[in-house]
Amino acid sequence: MQSGYDVLMLEYGYQAARTELRRSEVPTVAEESYESVKPIVGQYEQIVWISKSLGTVIAGSVHEKLGVPVKHIFLTPVPETVPYINKFSGVVVYGTKDPAFGEEQEKQIQAENRMIRIADANHALETDDVEKSIEILKQLAKVYEDVLNS
Repeated sequence: MQSGYDVLMLEYGYQAARTELRRSEVPTVAEESYESVKPIVGQYEQIVWISKSLGTVIAGSVHEKLGVPVKHIFLTPVPETVPYINKFSGVVVYGTKDPAFGEEQEKQIQAENRMIRIADANHALETDDVEKSIEILKQLAKVYEDVLNS
């Protein structure tokens, strides 16, 4: 909002219910997300999606169906996101202690993508050190600002 964007936050049903999303449910969530954004995307000159974890797969899938230009920030993606990252490009942020995504997946990502590795951060982009975790939040805010204002 600080950069002048309208914000639409999609909270998936499993998040509202405070349960875990099973990977088998991702296609259903992606379809529901597509139906949610399809009516409004044409009203905007620029679209930026900030997605996290399994949401990175959903963002890629929805982008593929919409066929409109979208800037992406992929936070702590999962391996299934790699094809979408390569197809649509964007900024990829992951922690070096993230068991879901690491150097093996980074090697599969094309060079035009900006890769940001957060030292010692886990899948939540946090560490055991509160002050270091706050510094990570500041770093993420700078990434958002750079992407949104470019």
